[in-house]
Amino acid sequence: MSDTFKSRLIQAMELRQIKAAELAKRTGLSKAQISQYTNGIYEAKQAALYKLAVALDVSEAWLMGYDVPMERLISQKNAEQTTLIELMQLHFGSDAVELVSAFSQLNDQGKEKALDTISDLLQIPKYQKGE
Repeated sequence: MSDTFKSRLIQAMELRQIKAAELAKRTGLSKAQISQYTNGIYEAKQAALYKLAVALDVSEAWLMGYDVPMERLISQKNAEQTTLIELMQLHFGSDAVELVSAFSQLNDQGKEKALDTISDLLQIPKYQKGE
């Protein structure tokens, strides 16, 4: 995964036209750290990864090498929510994010009906995982 992190970091820097020195300034990381990441010597740990993703306006999961969209899903104003949505997408897929988004647009009666329908589907073997 090291090579993927390295290549995605370089790709994001090129796309955003940000040099290592500027990225260091925006993130508070040292120029040496940025150099180590872009040379594939080290991968960023969680805190540094978050700073890099925010500065480059990319998804942390994408930067780590996962098969998710490059773009951050929500503006930085809602960073906690962004992380939650990205984690949901990473673990459950984009369909889960779409489902939650659609569910949130329903009124109480619609939400109840949606949950009943899902409960009914879970009782049918052909709709269960592994079937």
